[in-house]
Parts: sequence; C-alpha cells; structure tokens
Amino acid sequence: MTDIVTVAWKKYLYSLHYKPLQTKALTAGTLSALADLVSQKLGGASPIKWRRTILLFLYGCVYSGPCAHYWQIALEKLFPNKDDPLRVLKKVVVDQLVYSPFQNMVVLTYLAKVVEGLSLDTALTKVSLQFPVVQAMGWRFWPLASYINQKYLPIQLRVLWMNAIAFMWGIFIMIKSRAAPAVAVVKRV
Repeated sequence: MTDIVTVAWKKYLYSLHYKPLQTKALTAGTLSALADLVSQKLGGASPIKWRRTILLFLYGCVYSGPCAHYWQIALEKLFPNKDDPLRVLKKVVVDQLVYSPFQNMVVLTYLAKVVEGLSLDTALTKVSLQFPVVQAMGWRFWPLASYINQKYLPIQLRVLWMNAIAFMWGIFIMIKSRAAPAVAVVKRV
C-alpha cells in the first residue's frame, strides 16, 4: 500500500511540475465532485444526482482550480518581500477580505443558478439570504487554513492544500445551499 501511495504522490508531483494549471484544475474538479457525492449521501439523496456531481466537477476544473492557481501567484507578487515578518499575515488578511467573499459569492450563485437551475431573480434572492451566513462561517473556518497554507507550504502545493480543505468546506456549503429556506419569487414593479 505504501508503494502505491508513494508512486501516486511522485506522479502527482511530476504532473504538478510539468502541467501545474491542468493538474490543479483536475484536482479541484475531482475534489468538488467527491464533496458533492459525500454531501448528497449525508443529505440522504437516493439515487445520486449525477448531473449535479458532473456540474460540480466542471466548476472545479474550469473555474475553481485555475482561479486558485492564479490567486496564489498574485499573492506572491503582491507581497514579494520574504523578509517582512508580517508577510504571511498580510496575505491571509487579503485572502480573507478579497478572495474569500468573492469565491463564496461565485459558488453560491453557481449552485443556485446552474446546479439547481433557479431563475436569475430567485437565484440572486437565495444567494443574498445565504451569503452572510456562509461568509461568517467562512471567516471562522478559512483563516487558519490560509495561515497554514501561506506559512508552511511551498507555492506549488498551496492549491492542493486549499482543495483538500475546500473538500470539507464544499460539503458544508452544499448542505447549507440545499437547506436554505424556500425563496419566493418577487415580481419587479
């Protein structure tokens, strides 16, 4: 078993080195799909809603993984002084005040509009109800993960770490999304 894990890890690192964007995209897609499957099982879904899982795989591959890849590069460029004792803290603060709210808004909107197929008005109303709760929970959950990421991991492994943490977060956010109160469609006057 150890040999299989070692070989798989070496192949992953090789792929990460030579095809970083594609590797991070595929990893994000795979973990997003797995998080959805777990959340469906925890939520008692039977049978599995494969369309939903595929849409979340695509979300991770097309958006989440690439976005996280470029965000980590941007943080490095934004705070290039490695001798700054506050560098890690600055990166975590920017991550939590800029990236976190934006990502939570995007994923909630994607879940409501694309995955659940709600109308735009209904999706936006649902997101406006969910976002404050999700963001408040995110600010309790993500700062430590972000700190560990920035402090202890080399840049090439940061997206993998965040994807692993996002696996747990994704389960929470998908369960929260399904548990949101029914949203009445409001007619515009």
